Amino acid sequence: MKTTLTIMVDNFAQQRGTMAEHGFAVWITRGEEHTLFDTGGGMTLANNLQALNKDVHDLHRIILSHGHWDHSGGLKVVLNDRESREILAHPGIFTERYSIKKQETTPQYVDASLPFSRQELEQAGACFRLTREFAEVSPGFWFSGEIPRPQDWITSDSSLVFRQDNRYIPDHILDDVSLVLDTEKGPVVLFGCAHAGADTILDYLAVHTGYNSFHAVIGGMHLAKANEQRIAQIITCLEKYQVQQIVATHCTGFQAMAALYQHFRERFVFSTVGSIFCFSDRFKKEESHS
Repeated sequence: MKTTLTIMVDNFAQQRGTMAEHGFAVWITRGEEHTLFDTGGGMTLANNLQALNKDVHDLHRIILSHGHWDHSGGLKVVLNDRESREILAHPGIFTERYSIKKQETTPQYVDASLPFSRQELEQAGACFRLTREFAEVSPGFWFSGEIPRPQDWITSDSSLVFRQDNRYIPDHILDDVSLVLDTEKGPVVLFGCAHAGADTILDYLAVHTGYNSFHAVIGGMHLAKANEQRIAQIITCLEKYQVQQIVATHCTGFQAMAALYQHFRERFVFSTVGSIFCFSDRFKKEESHS
């Protein structure tokens, strides 16, 4: 089955008519089936859908990688109260969460939550399917569910917290999920932000799918605040799973992208809004000319 991925929202745009923002979304086409993975922050999705000739009425489902605003803010754009739309996600997407921004010595807690209530979205046509479990979305298409953190797991971004009993607690973002697509070229992994860590995620997916290698990894790797040692660990993991195409987007961070390019060279692909990745008889990156 031919699989095509179109980047709909990302931090960079260079094609005429498209716009960039801090966020991520990708349109997945497998045969006649269409899935939207994440919706960006809400400022550019409507524009980019039109610019890239995507019709929301063609969507079979929406999948959310997690409940941060930059992945869920465009939900209302793809909902219509006249027809229900399935949204597959982890039940933790509605957690009240924050990002700490320091102003001199005083921390400021900036809301990073999904910007709509469940009731508001359901009134707009959302039909939520919430699960923590690894699940098959359709033949050859898997939803990771909740990914357990190893005992020695440490976040590379301590600025992310959630609120509980009037206290701010480090947020391990357990609703962070990824996808696996079986393609003619081999399994392709899609991250939203890879908050669990790209290595943790790939180890988990290898166990649950039986794959010992992945053809491509596409999405954010949340390494903007990671040190060189952590970035090196991710590179080692990508080599361990013999990844042939690394498409690092959104929250990967400049330093990490530079290190990934330096190591992988032709296996590293820089993408922007409108980049199209086809997995059929051979991998190729195309540019939308719409």
